[in-house]
Amino acid sequence: MKGQSIISNLHAKFAEKSWNETFQLVRRCMEKPRDKSKPCEPLVRTLQRLQEGLDVSSVNTMRSRLEMIAKQQGLVLLGGGVAAMWWGGGGEGGPTWRISCYCPPTIQFYINPADVKQTSDSPFAFKEMEAVVQTAQVTLGVSDVNHKLQMASVIPQPPQLDAQGNPVFLPLNEVPNETLPACFLLKLQPAVPVTVSFVKKLSEITDVTMLDVDLQWAPLPKLLMRGSLSANSHEETLHDGDPIFTVSLFGGVMHRYIFPGAAWDAPERKGTAMDSIPFTHPAHVPPILELLRQQCAFNILLSSCITPQLVSSAGLVCNLHFEVLLESDTSFSVTFQQPDTDNLAVCKGSSSISSDISSSTDHTPTKAPKNVATSEGLDSSTRTLSTPSPGLILPSKSSSLSSPALSSNGHETNSSSSSSAPAETVAVVHPQPGTHTRSRQSKAHSHAPIDLLPDHTLLQIFSHLPTNQLCRCARVCRRWYNLAWDPRLWSTIRLTGELLHADRAIRVLTHRLCQDTPNVCLTLETVVVNGCKRLTDRGLHVVAQCCPELRRLEVAGCYNISNEAVFEVVSRCPNLEHLNLSGCSKVTCISLTQEASLQLSPLHGQQISIHYLDMTDCFSLEDEGLRTIAYHCPRLTHLYLRRCTRLTDEALRHLALHCPSIKELSLSDCRLVGDFGLREVARLEGCLRYLSVAHCTRITDVGMRYVARYCPRLRYLNARGCEGLTDHGLGHLARSCPKLKSLDVGKCPLVSDSGLEQLAMYCQGLRRVSLRACESVTGRGLKALAANCCELQLLNVQDCEVSPEALRFVRRHCRRCVIEHTNPAFY
Repeated sequence: MKGQSIISNLHAKFAEKSWNETFQLVRRCMEKPRDKSKPCEPLVRTLQRLQEGLDVSSVNTMRSRLEMIAKQQGLVLLGGGVAAMWWGGGGEGGPTWRISCYCPPTIQFYINPADVKQTSDSPFAFKEMEAVVQTAQVTLGVSDVNHKLQMASVIPQPPQLDAQGNPVFLPLNEVPNETLPACFLLKLQPAVPVTVSFVKKLSEITDVTMLDVDLQWAPLPKLLMRGSLSANSHEETLHDGDPIFTVSLFGGVMHRYIFPGAAWDAPERKGTAMDSIPFTHPAHVPPILELLRQQCAFNILLSSCITPQLVSSAGLVCNLHFEVLLESDTSFSVTFQQPDTDNLAVCKGSSSISSDISSSTDHTPTKAPKNVATSEGLDSSTRTLSTPSPGLILPSKSSSLSSPALSSNGHETNSSSSSSAPAETVAVVHPQPGTHTRSRQSKAHSHAPIDLLPDHTLLQIFSHLPTNQLCRCARVCRRWYNLAWDPRLWSTIRLTGELLHADRAIRVLTHRLCQDTPNVCLTLETVVVNGCKRLTDRGLHVVAQCCPELRRLEVAGCYNISNEAVFEVVSRCPNLEHLNLSGCSKVTCISLTQEASLQLSPLHGQQISIHYLDMTDCFSLEDEGLRTIAYHCPRLTHLYLRRCTRLTDEALRHLALHCPSIKELSLSDCRLVGDFGLREVARLEGCLRYLSVAHCTRITDVGMRYVARYCPRLRYLNARGCEGLTDHGLGHLARSCPKLKSLDVGKCPLVSDSGLEQLAMYCQGLRRVSLRACESVTGRGLKALAANCCELQLLNVQDCEVSPEALRFVRRHCRRCVIEHTNPAFY
């Protein structure tokens, strides 16, 4: 067995068996019972030779001697030990000892300094801090995937350290190694709740893929709740399922923390309790431990909103209510209403090492909630802002500051402190600026040049700023505050960002805009929150209640919106004309609420004045839903139903019956729509200007003939991918729709030069034509188009068999035409 490992020899002996079968064979041999009455002869002989060689009298003394020798040789680190030992046979160098050592079984990687124990029954009596240690054990485990593992020590001789103080290890290609279905495991005690981003970063470090089937995902607060509830933290539930925790603090104060389920249930916000971490090389351990420290610090910070250190809450009155939302992987925010005022405040707790505390000449310290973070000097890292902060409107971004960070005692300290440093907290409120800074302003005798501009000029400048920048301007000084909140500047609110707390931002902004006209924003007419995935029905309820003059609402990509919120908006906002719900997969129809319906006449459906409706990618929309929309929105002129794959021809019958004024209609990728549906669409007759039926494969010349006959004013037609369309249908279209300006018949293999010649003869005002991948089109049809359609501006002939001469003919006759092609000979 010289020069080879035991596992390799076993595998060579049973070469016809797989690795798993070999491991099972070894396990059966190890578990096979033997006659304990008979001594193991090889073991007895080995122990006798060891006792003679080491000159010891007992097995324990012999083991201690071997561990001491191994540590002196650098084979075992502190806390390690000897797992096996044997005597090697004699060779040229004589007999040798072989010692198998195991790695340190326990690693202490995090200590929570906030853990204390009480010395008496009094909730305010504490003794000296007694920290609880987070540990991990290193072991081996079986893996479903083969990994290259070391078969010898990877510690260089002599041992070395890198610039960060971590040990240096040799790469696997410089030491003996084997490819085995196994890996090293870092066993965590206890299990650590981790986020989705943690698992992704872990896979990048170790190159070991964590399978979702092995992980049980749940909202991170729920994982922290399982082991955190105590007698002093009482859990309740709101009517919509949001968990609430009532927590008692010092001095008889009680706080209630609300965790909105919609924000924490998002897939990217979930977590899993991880009790083991696989890795393949000791060099992976330091970055893994650093990740674990950051995650533990964040978990403890978030747990402070669930379980404090006190025990008795009987007879106490709740003083403050907080809403806890996740900002990023390392920070969360706590929103609350300040006592005795109408001001809202936002505390941001972060476990990141670098701080990004906001500061300004108009900022003064204020006091933060007591239970947001577990640090004594929380007040020193808190700032008061004068207006709704852009942090409410844009996701906060970490930025390194040139000035030193503040430690928990208020003194300057190095920003590269350990991960257990006090957490960052930023409070945001909005009283009028200048109330605390008169002494500073009185000292300033010079004015900036921009201060010389009159108010109407500044208002003109502010009118071009987006919402978040306008809020920043309101924080500069008192004059800018008054100008920035001029009602004439707030006819539109535009919010963007996937991580934006859209519900909170809308609530804060509408609260400020309602100060002059209580409970309503009479000037707000447009709300655009496209791409704000964290927008829920709560945000739309605020819009419906506070914005009766709303005319335009765009919530594209906000997939948490449901029918209930949309119903309330259209019922409370009678002037709403433009509604974009693209990507809102939970919306199935648009109607009035039951209360609004009862208050209106039997023709209450006409009260919804929506003209523009975009329901692209509303996958749940069905025929019944579109029938309800058509019945309640008879004034529709623009309707976009792209990729609403459940719609059929029957739905279009109700549309033509109740919405006769439609000018633009898109049914792209509605693959269940066919010729019968186009016959119903053709009933729109002279109103229809724009029609898209791209990739509706059931449409043929029959349906196109209906459209051509009854819609002579058609200007735009997209029939790309309608493989049943031929030159015959194109001829009907050309003769009946002479005012056609744009046509897309790409990927229609039956369209040829004959159809293009008829098109050129009757539709000489064409400006945009797409013939992409029309295999039957040649240079003859293109020349006919170019000779008759001199106003052509765009021609797409990609993937068409067209000669360079035909393309040059088009360029000579249509000098303003952009030609998109794939012919390398034409340039």
